[in-house]
Amino acid sequence: MENVADALKIAFAIFVFVTAITIIFVMIGKVKSTSDVVLYYSDKTNFYDRYPGDPTLNREVGISDIVATLYRYYTESVAVTIKIDEKTYYFDVGNESLMDGETKQDLATIKGKEEHLGKFITTILNNYSKESFREEFSEAPTSGIYSTGSDGSEITLSSGGKKVYVTYTKI
Repeated sequence: MENVADALKIAFAIFVFVTAITIIFVMIGKVKSTSDVVLYYSDKTNFYDRYPGDPTLNREVGISDIVATLYRYYTESVAVTIKIDEKTYYFDVGNESLMDGETKQDLATIKGKEEHLGKFITTILNNYSKESFREEFSEAPTSGIYSTGSDGSEITLSSGGKKVYVTYTKI
């Protein structure tokens, strides 16, 4: 009888331990979700209007903004188009505008893409360092299932990726 009582004590101790561990993990999950919400709402940049005033206007940028965006195109889902006078340059993975003497194989590696960007910036873009460019920005879903609500808002049915398309036009 004494062994049964000890077995019940051990079983109860295991039950209390498992319950405590479960409660701890639930609390950690709630703390994380609460901190995510608090941090999101405490970051003022989440509430900036992209285009202050009239939302149909696009912002004016210099080449420093263009260079920062260019170095993101091959690591993130960003496609960049630069229109200078009558020429158009494309920077999208697999659809880059080639410079003189370059081939698609030259752009197969990250190092090749960085060299390509360096050559483009030094030979073409730096000639327009005093010029302003108009930035046009749009996003498009690349995967996932989305629907539009009756109020025009986007409803995500199945999350997926988005591709950002940025176009810079010399003013």
